[in-house]
Amino acid sequence: MRRLQRPAKYFKASEFKLGLPHPNLILLLDEVREALGTPVFITNSGRTIHDHIQIYIDLYKDEWLEKIPWKSRHLPCFKTNFLRAVDFKAEKSRNKNEVEYHSGETIKDTVLSIAKSYSHINVGIGVGQHFLHLDVDRTESYKVWYYDR
Repeated sequence: MRRLQRPAKYFKASEFKLGLPHPNLILLLDEVREALGTPVFITNSGRTIHDHIQIYIDLYKDEWLEKIPWKSRHLPCFKTNFLRAVDFKAEKSRNKNEVEYHSGETIKDTVLSIAKSYSHINVGIGVGQHFLHLDVDRTESYKVWYYDR
């Protein structure tokens, strides 16, 4: 089994596809988990180019080619060996078999609050209805965008 570079409190290497997560990604995910006080689930991490294309074909059908981000941080990169992005959701509550998740906006606010306490971490945040995309290798401080709801 792969070993994480920085010990993670709440995540295992097996939760990440196609490589080890960037240490700053693990740091933020662990701190988000602590701040929310509920489980955080990685729903998407590293992707092959085939998987990436298929996701956008499924989402946008005939318009996928115009919509696909070819520089997605979910894709492997020659500049680093680390996984640079994840999508995740955070459990808000659980009643019997029913799970409610935090809104993407709530998770975004939590991530930004934590990231701003580290001057060396620049993040990209994509906000969905009940999930968040997070990447950590940006040159600009904080980039936030919203997915169609």
